[in-house]
Amino acid sequence: MANITLGSAFFLNPAISAFTCSFSVPRAAINKMSQHLVNAFLPMTADSVLNGILVVANPPEGWRAGTEDGAMTAGPHPMHARAERLAAQALAFDRIGKAYDEAFPHKEGQLAAGEWLTERLQPGARVLDVGCGTGVPTARQLADAGCDVTGIDISEGMLDLARREVPGATFLRLDVADVPDVGPSRGGFDAIVAFFSLLMLPRAEIPSTLRRLYDLLDPGAYFLLSMVEADLDDVPIRFLDCPMRVTGYPGAELRALVGEAGFEVLDLRHLSYAPADPEMPPEVQLFIYSRRPAKRRRRR
Repeated sequence: MANITLGSAFFLNPAISAFTCSFSVPRAAINKMSQHLVNAFLPMTADSVLNGILVVANPPEGWRAGTEDGAMTAGPHPMHARAERLAAQALAFDRIGKAYDEAFPHKEGQLAAGEWLTERLQPGARVLDVGCGTGVPTARQLADAGCDVTGIDISEGMLDLARREVPGATFLRLDVADVPDVGPSRGGFDAIVAFFSLLMLPRAEIPSTLRRLYDLLDPGAYFLLSMVEADLDDVPIRFLDCPMRVTGYPGAELRALVGEAGFEVLDLRHLSYAPADPEMPPEVQLFIYSRRPAKRRRRR
């Protein structure tokens, strides 16, 4: 008998996460089994590699990661669309990389919002940049102003770029839902910015995400949000030649949604924007300037 170990696989059927699978088989069967495993786990394309981790879109029916040590066990598994979507988005932005900044080189709305924010923050203010991308221009602008910046993103490729562009900030591979709770010993953030990151979520998840961001802020702290104005909910598109799913709101609806999460909306600004890439259509960008009230408001 011999042991076979399969490691570091990630299933786009996301009930199966990263795992190591070990089992014993007769040595004479190893070569024959290896071919069966290839047939079972493929076909796979170049898109099936995510940060060095195999991404298997169609795992064998009825298999899931079931034991504490990660061994695979047979049985039914639930579908977790959110985890599948995050894995696909991370892969897409790993591929896009610097092409994002090349397609959107002039970020006047973000720069204006960042300047507005830095005028209201003290040096050393703790700022969370949600969906920081390459770190340009927002994380860089905030760090240059003396803020203690933490950027989070689900794309390791984007984070690698951000660490080079803004060495004075901290960058973590995290989804917004996984940001650790802040406690009374350290306090919350003095500001949170989320520029064009929440549009990657379906509408069903955005209210809870806004409430999560509200809870991460100190009372009186600021929250800046931007999205593209459109009446869309989790619609598939091609973005810089990569598949994406995006969400948008009309301006009045987005403003109301932010208010319902408990924020005091200070301003809503519209900006007409034409990407540098001629294949990208012009868009209207929405920028919401808001804050968590000094006294807690009742959420609706």
